[in-house]
Amino acid sequence: MGVEDKFSFAVQERVLKVASMAGFVQASLKMLDFMLGLSTPKTSQGEEGENLDVHVHIPSYMAYISVLNRLRKWNRVDLMRDLLEKLSNACRIKGQKLHIVALNTYLAALCDEHQITSSKGRERRALACDEFMDEAISLLEKGVATERYCLAHPDVMSFNTVLNAVAISRNETLMEHVMHLMQDQGIEPDTVTYNAMLKAAPTADAKISILDKILNAPELVPDRYTIEMVLVPLVQMGRIDTVMSMLQRLCSFDQPQYSLQNAFSTFLLALVKDGEIDAARAIFDRFLLSPSLEQSDSTSTFGFARLATEERHGSQIDFSPVKPITRHFNALLEGYRMLNDPYKSARLITTSSISPREHACNLFDHMKAMNVSPDCFTLTLFMSMQNNREEITETWNDIMEVSDFRLEPPAFHSLITAYGKVGDASSACYVLNKMIEVGRLSRTSNSWCVLLSALSKASSLSCRDIINCNSCSGTGLKIDMANLNDKPFHGKDLVDIVNGCTYPQAAKIILDLMTSSPSRGYDEIVPRPNSQAYCLVASSLSHTDGVGPDFAISMFNNATANGRRVDGRYLNAIIRCYGENITAAVDAWKNVFRPTVLNTFTEDIDRSSSNFPKSRVYKNLVASYHGLIYVAGRAYRPDVALRLVYAMTKEGVEPTEAALNTYNSGARERREDAEKVKLHGQYENLLAIECTKYDSKDERRQTDQRIRIIL
Repeated sequence: MGVEDKFSFAVQERVLKVASMAGFVQASLKMLDFMLGLSTPKTSQGEEGENLDVHVHIPSYMAYISVLNRLRKWNRVDLMRDLLEKLSNACRIKGQKLHIVALNTYLAALCDEHQITSSKGRERRALACDEFMDEAISLLEKGVATERYCLAHPDVMSFNTVLNAVAISRNETLMEHVMHLMQDQGIEPDTVTYNAMLKAAPTADAKISILDKILNAPELVPDRYTIEMVLVPLVQMGRIDTVMSMLQRLCSFDQPQYSLQNAFSTFLLALVKDGEIDAARAIFDRFLLSPSLEQSDSTSTFGFARLATEERHGSQIDFSPVKPITRHFNALLEGYRMLNDPYKSARLITTSSISPREHACNLFDHMKAMNVSPDCFTLTLFMSMQNNREEITETWNDIMEVSDFRLEPPAFHSLITAYGKVGDASSACYVLNKMIEVGRLSRTSNSWCVLLSALSKASSLSCRDIINCNSCSGTGLKIDMANLNDKPFHGKDLVDIVNGCTYPQAAKIILDLMTSSPSRGYDEIVPRPNSQAYCLVASSLSHTDGVGPDFAISMFNNATANGRRVDGRYLNAIIRCYGENITAAVDAWKNVFRPTVLNTFTEDIDRSSSNFPKSRVYKNLVASYHGLIYVAGRAYRPDVALRLVYAMTKEGVEPTEAALNTYNSGARERREDAEKVKLHGQYENLLAIECTKYDSKDERRQTDQRIRIIL
């Protein structure tokens, strides 16, 4: 740059900071070398060219820290180490010390490299990861940083930097060692120190113990990160008064509104994730909801403890409610969606007497009253909680009236999925047709797969219903968007093509559209089918009385010819298409499907090894055999199901209770007049025995009485 011998050191320092922040590292290092007397012009050298001490100038800490920060950003610990050595030599000449920020920046770089390395392969982790952490911890020892690099003595931030890195690796031994170093040097821990300890705490009791230390120290106050890590354990232990007290104190601090909004968003998400829906709603009602609006009935469960504490101590901290944003409502809606899901709600506990959908509607009323606009995720959550087609249409229209977000494919996808869940395939087809008209299809095959998934779900509810898009609930939807594609299928819309078809027939027609779209000239609208599309169509057809062996084989060959990967899910769906024709299904498995599974995934894994259950071959074999057992259950052939279980064992695949449940699932679909095989009861008993062998880890078997047989 040519400024070394033309301008004063003050000007050079300014140029140095600008150059380092702009990324000109080599120029920055060259300027530093000149200032430190390591590279001087010829006019300033002796007769033999040696450097003179009079040229040693240590720049301000802001100048060399800017260079260290740039090197840290580029993960160049080696260059940082070289620079510190040069600076320390100059400091020894001048009798000075480097600023504490230099130490903390270097420690942060070592911790960064430790975390980057530890996330890679095991070999490098063992060699390099410990090397960086060992160097960082050694610099925290008394006098080491000063002796090695003329750095200032470590402060609380130095220890916190290393403690956070140790907490991420969950190394309790190192954590204790660093804390002992901190105590030996008389440095008092602050809230950040305890937050690092909370991050590494292995149990809820350990976290509560650390929190009590913070609460008992008058100079320390829990911050938002402290609250986030102890919120769930406190709620689970019933210490609601502590939760409310910490949140009130947090709200009483003078801080930006967006900071509090982000904090409460994190709190609500943490509670919802752990299933504490009532606690999340209570916190929302106390700190975010306008006082003029009605609180939830579940809030009183948590409010009494807080009020009782306030009356007992005769004190209450003044705070202003936090202005809610869309994320706060979405967090609660996610919790109510979980409560509305029959598979997830069994693990959740709520004291509310109101249904999750009513809670969601109540929150939507609060959103409108507080002028909080819903977003696309809000719409998606509401769609997942509707129970019939009328509710879906009404809820969509209500949200459209108060929202101003751009309708993207995910919003339409949630609508299609909701209609499919309640068995309204006609409205699902109507919505996708609307997406085509307004030009909102996703660029991949995702939109079509969403419709195929809806058709599959609707087929499982009723496979004989006829699609009629002209008088479906979807026609009442408010979608105020201009049409861009009018009748793209050679003068027809999608609704014209599928009207009058059953749900499985519509799925098959859509698959034909996808496979033939390039030759028909509308491949920009209808993409080629992927593996998921084939699997979903097969799933739709599996709910019929059987589509015939020839069609199943043809569909299977079509997928493989188009280069689609054959996995266990697709094979399971294809095999289920045989309905109750178990003989044809077994023949196809022996001659077509099984050889494909074994040839497609040529993993060199010993079937007797412990790694075999983790292989793709194993998983695909399990899914395929479960499809065969389903067909056997539908055909009322427990004898064949039993032989299939024996074949699984011979293949090295362990039959489990899932196989028995699959047989029972097929049995529920069988015809009432299905002919029983002789000794069917005995075969079913043997099947149950083979599939429910004793497992010491199964909690349901702990009360079973066991008999020891001595021969």
